[in-house]
Amino acid sequence: MTKLTSTIGILLLVFAVAVPVMAWGPGWGRGHMMGYGNNGPGDYYGNVTQEQREKLESLDRAFYDETRDIQEKLWTKQGDLEAILNTTEPDLEKAKAVQSDISRLRASLDEKRLAYQVEVRKITPNQRAYGYGGRYNHMGPYGMGYTAGHCWN
Repeated sequence: MTKLTSTIGILLLVFAVAVPVMAWGPGWGRGHMMGYGNNGPGDYYGNVTQEQREKLESLDRAFYDETRDIQEKLWTKQGDLEAILNTTEPDLEKAKAVQSDISRLRASLDEKRLAYQVEVRKITPNQRAYGYGGRYNHMGPYGMGYTAGHCWN
């Protein structure tokens, strides 16, 4: 009788865990940033013509290429700042110098993102199309994943 009760209890426990998990259906789930456009997941640019889509993809690639070095430098500087701050006696002057570099890199990235957004609006007037530089992603505003976009690497 105890084996039967244990077996039934285990099956009920597995069922209780499996039902909510399986309710999501196939795919990667429906988490943050899983669908970008108006036509469901994977429609990254929303309702745009094929010609607009091609221009946006080209613009995305150019933005990515143009900002990749800045993003890498920014990550390095942020790591340097963390290393300075995590010492037993952080050097304020070193920290200020690194923070100044970080601020300069962020400003440069923001200027390039702004120029990108202006170009997107020229391609898609009167509608909001997202591309690589169009908005922040879940990694925060200044990480390697500075924006929500396709990665070509």
